[in-house]
Amino acid sequence: MGGRARSGPTLSFAGEVTVRAVSSLLPTALLLGAVVVGCDPFAKGLDTGAADGPGPVGGDGDTDTDADTDTDSDGDTDTDSDADTDPDTDPDTDTDTDAFDCDASVTPPAGIDSCVDATLRCGDSIIGTTRGASSRWESDAYVSWYCFPLPDGDYAGGEVVYDFQHPGDRDVTITLEAPCEELDLAALRWGFWDEDGECPTAGSTLATDCEADDGRGDGVVELPEIPDGTPYHYLVMVEGPQPVDTLYRLTVTCE
Repeated sequence: MGGRARSGPTLSFAGEVTVRAVSSLLPTALLLGAVVVGCDPFAKGLDTGAADGPGPVGGDGDTDTDADTDTDSDGDTDTDSDADTDPDTDPDTDTDTDAFDCDASVTPPAGIDSCVDATLRCGDSIIGTTRGASSRWESDAYVSWYCFPLPDGDYAGGEVVYDFQHPGDRDVTITLEAPCEELDLAALRWGFWDEDGECPTAGSTLATDCEADDGRGDGVVELPEIPDGTPYHYLVMVEGPQPVDTLYRLTVTCE
């Protein structure tokens, strides 16, 4: 009887020690679990960042909007890659100082004789007019000289005629600008005027070397270098397929 009475307290003491041991280990286990999952058990609360809006994108921690809208160092808003407004204007909008004035007053050349009105040289750029020009030839002459095989008109009006000496050792380009009315350009190889004042006619059999351009307002003729380099004369003619009094620019380039 006495042995049973002593065994009860012994079992009760052992159970109490076991419960206290488990209770003292529980906080340590919870702390270790929190560390494993990455939580801070001492933090007052988990900051989700919802109140701050979108998370940072740039390295400075702020949300980067459009880099092109940053303020430039000169105080202006940068809207393009070069930051500043281009102060240059379009050169095509500049006033052309060489603009052709169709109403300008130009005095016709006085004329050298009944065949030639003036002399043309390398480097010349002249403003001329067909007003008051003499009529020497018509379309049949240009056809017989092989200038215009299929003329655009009768060429019954006046033409301006220049004597031009080809330098022989260079290529020559003669350019006609006629923005006001239609004019054509012809260069007939003809040395007899310089020699004895003879003017070609529609039937001149030696007048068969002609370069021409019926460009309906503008024209260019190319006179190549002469093989032996000997200078030679051309008659350069400006005339419209229809009679017209108008201005033009004639430019001679030798190179």
